[in-house]
Amino acid sequence: MAVLTQKYRLDLASEATSKATRLGLSPFASQYAPRPTLEEVISGLPLLTHETALLGICEDGVPLLLDLHNPSPGALLIIGRETSTAVNLIEVIHQSLLIVNNRFTLELFRVSDSIPATPHPLEHRISPYERDLESTLRHLADIANARQNGKMRGPSIVLLIDNLEWALNADPEAMWALEYLLHYGPNQKIWPIVATTLDQESVRLRWLRRFKTLIWAADLSPDVKRQFNLPEHPYSSTLPAPHCFSLKSQGQWLHIWLPEQS
Repeated sequence: MAVLTQKYRLDLASEATSKATRLGLSPFASQYAPRPTLEEVISGLPLLTHETALLGICEDGVPLLLDLHNPSPGALLIIGRETSTAVNLIEVIHQSLLIVNNRFTLELFRVSDSIPATPHPLEHRISPYERDLESTLRHLADIANARQNGKMRGPSIVLLIDNLEWALNADPEAMWALEYLLHYGPNQKIWPIVATTLDQESVRLRWLRRFKTLIWAADLSPDVKRQFNLPEHPYSSTLPAPHCFSLKSQGQWLHIWLPEQS
């Protein structure tokens, strides 16, 4: 896949293979079939460079990777029936980035209402209920602008926001900064990846158009699927629907599922 990803064939270790003979159709004959862990998936890749995020596993058992050097996918919006569904994918992206990067290749900002006691050294945890959210958006927009002018080159920056609604409640200057990042950020290796639901009419009418790549969860209601012409996910009846997602790339639908997180 040229737009979102490079795809690598999985060759899992023997203990993972004992769970499922191959990552493809065969492991999911029943809803009780176990999924490999995120660590097993990453360790099974023949090559995983820095500045690459795992999005999930495709139907053919091949990982779908987001190359942070390739701006083509643009900003990503993950849409679930519940916010927690979209955050499932945010967590996989988040953990995959932390596993394979260092401070010279990645700076990660996570806007979340769950703040760990000891954040990972590569990440900045931002509370959505403090002024830090506004200042972070303005700071990243300033970096994007500087990079456009040939200054402040550096590692990839990923901005993970667990709920778009938090950013929509920011002050006007921060809202402008968010729109600037959505439009110009990926070209400067600054990646907004945001989770949301479709509860708010403002999300439907305005913000869906601001993101270049939309990732749809399989647990969305039939009405939403009809409204947006979404296909059924082939694994949603044998895997937990909140762990199955679909997205369009180069005019074709890709269906992915998420590995287990340990």
